[in-house]
Amino acid sequence: MQKNANKIVVRLLLLTSSVVSCQMNRQNMDKQTEDLPPIFYRDIFEKIAEYTDEATDRALWNTSKCMRSVMRDKLTKLYTEKFNKLRSLSTQDITLLIGNDPIKRTIVCKVLADNQTIKNIFLHWLKIKTVQAFVQAMAKALKANRTITRISLTCNNIKDEGAIAIAEAVKVNQTITEINLTGNNITDKGAIAIAEAVKVNQTIQSIYLTCNNIKDEGAIAIAEAVKVNQTITEIVLTSNNITDEGAIAIAEAIKVNQTIQRIYLTNNNIKDEGAIAIAEAVKVNQTIQSINLKENNITEKGESAIAEVNQTIERINPR
Repeated sequence: MQKNANKIVVRLLLLTSSVVSCQMNRQNMDKQTEDLPPIFYRDIFEKIAEYTDEATDRALWNTSKCMRSVMRDKLTKLYTEKFNKLRSLSTQDITLLIGNDPIKRTIVCKVLADNQTIKNIFLHWLKIKTVQAFVQAMAKALKANRTITRISLTCNNIKDEGAIAIAEAVKVNQTITEINLTGNNITDKGAIAIAEAVKVNQTIQSIYLTCNNIKDEGAIAIAEAVKVNQTITEIVLTSNNITDEGAIAIAEAIKVNQTIQRIYLTNNNIKDEGAIAIAEAVKVNQTIQSINLKENNITEKGESAIAEVNQTIERINPR
């Protein structure tokens, strides 16, 4: 792979015709490179993207100060052009654009912060070693971005650290309407951070936290956020570790919230007490449309309470 890195550097040096000589000042370098055809830079970009291992990245960026400066500028330009044509940023895009290179990661996130065309971020199962660092950098970009509305980071193992970073971005971002952090090993600590963000955010509508490790403390925090938030319509807490205590807290939130429409608590550890509390809450709520309590530990007693209110909403599933 070191040979490949050397080939990239040699190729760049040949194509630039000594433009990157360290004896040149930056002004002269820019003057000599600005007239090169776009295909030249795309060729560089494609070659860089072919190799994403850390050794190659180090070899590329350790060439010379002049080379690094030129490459930063040209990659920024290329990423900006690419992003301006996108409406959604995908896993494939990020894997190709940054690999495991921290410098390219920084450039991508800087461009993302200023972008005005991308509406959705769908990054699932990222195959890069620097997922945590990328999520941290992306969260900072989201604080500045004003067009992204949907963020999905499913199955990336971002853990609490990543969830907290996203939550901090949500506190100040006023365009995000949907967050999907399914399958990320998030515990109560991360859920509490998200809840604090939901309290102050005025655009969020849907939160997906399926298949994490959220227990009652996290569920209670989310419930408290739902009490004060006036935009949330959907909360998905399927496949966590929520018991009656968390379900009762959510029920109390349902009583006072006037926007929530759908709640998914499938595959938790909720029993009759939690189911009855939710059923009682539905009686006074005027917006709820669907509650899913399948795959919990609800007996006939809980099902009976649910049956009493099942005619007032579209769907309430106890099993």
